[in-house]
Amino acid sequence: MGWLSSGSSRRARPATAAIIGVLERSRELASLRSLGMSRGQVGSIVTVAAVFVALMLAQIPVVRTVNRLDLAKATKELMS
Repeated sequence: MGWLSSGSSRRARPATAAIIGVLERSRELASLRSLGMSRGQVGSIVTVAAVFVALMLAQIPVVRTVNRLDLAKATKELMS
């Protein structure tokens, strides 16, 4: 179960959240495309929005604390 707390899985969580966010907004993105925006323009908007959200979340102290936790170690201590 050590793979659950690996650094790569921690980095994958924000990416997964970003993908879910894009999937939920697919109608809005399709509307932008139908109004004449190129794929590159829509992609730029999505990228800027994701970076903005990530920067804002990084400023919340609780998020900083949770990101520093070793969840595998904490779970092991709770279970023993």
